[in-house]
Amino acid sequence: MTICLICFEPLVSSFDWRSLLKPSSTARICTVCLQKCSIITSSICRGCGRSLADLASSHYELDTCMDCQKWNDASFFNRSLYTYNDFMQSIIERFKFQGDYEIIQAFKEQWYKFYKKECNPKAILVPIPLTDERLYERGFNQSLALAELISDNIEMPLVRCSGTKQSKKNRRSRLAERLEFKVVDSSMVTNQEFLLIDDIYTTGATVRQAASCLQEAGARSVRSLTLIRA
Repeated sequence: MTICLICFEPLVSSFDWRSLLKPSSTARICTVCLQKCSIITSSICRGCGRSLADLASSHYELDTCMDCQKWNDASFFNRSLYTYNDFMQSIIERFKFQGDYEIIQAFKEQWYKFYKKECNPKAILVPIPLTDERLYERGFNQSLALAELISDNIEMPLVRCSGTKQSKKNRRSRLAERLEFKVVDSSMVTNQEFLLIDDIYTTGATVRQAASCLQEAGARSVRSLTLIRA
C-alpha cells in the first residue's frame, strides 16, 4: 500500500477509462496535502519569480518588485514553484531540520514538470553547497536532493566557506552577509550555462552571490530554480 509522504494516509487511485490510456500516476502526495501547496500561478516578478498578487502595488513597478530593483541585476532570474505558507514551513522543517529526507519525493512530479516548463534542459544544475560543518550536522545537502529529482546533469563547482545558519538570521543580516562562495576549478565554469538549485528563495542573497561567483569565474549565464519563494 502506497501512503502519502506527508500525512501518511493511504493513496487511493481512481479508475476510469482514461486511466487505461496513460501510465498510472507515481505521485507520493495525497489530494488533501497537494491542495495545501500554493503554486505560484499569477503574474510574477521578472527577476525573482515571486507572485505580484501577494504584494501591495507600492512594492512593485511594472513587472519588477522593489527587492529586485534594489539588486539592480537585470541578467539574473529566479523561478520558484510554491509560495511560502504554514504548510510549506512544516515541510521544510521536517526535510531540513528533522532529517525526513524522503518527504521531498512528494513534490517530485510537480517539481519536474516545473523544471521542464521554465528551464533550459542543457543548463548544468548546481546545487547550492553547504559548509562541511552543516553537511555533517544535517547528513545531506537539501539542494542536491532537489537537483537529483529533476536531472543527472549536476556538477558541484562551488564550495561554501561561511557557516552561519541563514534560517537564524533576519532579513537585514541575510542581505548584509558575504557568503564567500568559491569556485573549485575555473575550467568547470568557463562559458557554461548554469542553473542554481536551492530550497527557498527569501532575500535572494544566497543564489545571487553564488551566481556572481560563477559569473566572475567565466560562466556564460546563471539562473536559479527554487522550490519555494518566501
